[in-house]
Amino acid sequence: MKKYLVILCMCIGCLFACQSDSSLSKTAKQPVKLIFMTDPHYIAPELNDGGAAFQKLMSNGDGKYLYKIEEITEAFVQKCLETKPDAVLLGGDLTFNGAKISHEALIEKLRRIEEAGIPVLVIPGNHDLGAYYDARFEGEHYAIVESTKPDTFREAYADFGLNEALMTCEDSFSYVYEIRDDLWVLAVDTNSNQVGFLSEKTLAFVREAQQEARRRNAKLLLMTHQTLLSHQVFIPGMRIENAAELLDILDPEDVILCLCGHMHIQHVSREDGFTEAASSALSVTPVQYAEIMLDGHTLQYQTHSVNGGLAAEARAFFKTQAYERTLAGLKENTDEETAELLAETFTEINTAYFEGRNDPDIPEGGIEAWGKYGQLTGAYLISAALEMREGEGHQSFILEY
Repeated sequence: MKKYLVILCMCIGCLFACQSDSSLSKTAKQPVKLIFMTDPHYIAPELNDGGAAFQKLMSNGDGKYLYKIEEITEAFVQKCLETKPDAVLLGGDLTFNGAKISHEALIEKLRRIEEAGIPVLVIPGNHDLGAYYDARFEGEHYAIVESTKPDTFREAYADFGLNEALMTCEDSFSYVYEIRDDLWVLAVDTNSNQVGFLSEKTLAFVREAQQEARRRNAKLLLMTHQTLLSHQVFIPGMRIENAAELLDILDPEDVILCLCGHMHIQHVSREDGFTEAASSALSVTPVQYAEIMLDGHTLQYQTHSVNGGLAAEARAFFKTQAYERTLAGLKENTDEETAELLAETFTEINTAYFEGRNDPDIPEGGIEAWGKYGQLTGAYLISAALEMREGEGHQSFILEY
């Protein structure tokens, strides 16, 4: 009997020792590695045969390299499994137009990451909730398929943030996830009630979450789909419609960094004490994600392509599409030589700007030509070029907090 008591005491001691170690690791201010990815616009293989209808859609699109989105998404999953971050954050537009089949296929991929012991945290984007047509592309035709509504999304993705959340919002897919006791992710859904707009209940939830974080001496990483801050004035409609109300609630002393997508441009904006990193779309050149390291009071942000070969293919597709579409729109309004100069200049600056680089290979006389040609496109390019000449690159930065 005495022997069994000794064994029982030893087991209880081991149990409490294990609990103690887990608690220490949760509360210790040890380094944290996170991955942030956004806008994959994943489409399940069974919805796309790569035929004429899909090719037409892509040729009229915004440079998303969806021809290889299956390989790109798989490469991202493998990166997560190899690098083993403390959590993976996904900033919305998970699927191409919200088809239920695409969500289901993507969820199976995300489960592989979670099964490896890596939490996956998601929010919906404007393309995830049936806001656009959801279709299957076959040959020269397309057919409408079942879409995903907010309630369906909430149920399908409950295991990716909500079910493990410290706090949840009843009015949207917004929640707080505790990375460490002093570091929380505040995931704010800007699309479930109205595209790009926060309801009063969601704003109230943000206020409550910030107050609770402050009470517990925790800092926040904010995750939204649309941007909180202004980034590129010549690309309208990227910002949360009532962003000013959210900014009135948030305190930059509590928020380390804001993470978002939607723009498809790799860009960093700083305003009123906040820093926001808009990550480029996984589906667009150079098919990249961001790795975020927090150690002490230092945050390091660095982008990485999921695969060099896929990045090269996506860049070639993006540049070809940009050049051909720009050239076609210019030929009617100017001579062929000038049109080619304008199109080449647009392609080089726009590609570098989307990738977050500051080293475009601008043809001689190209900026001046766009200055004379004018139009909103010219203003956008000149603004981007001036930003790059000031040395602004947006693929990496360091924050002290």
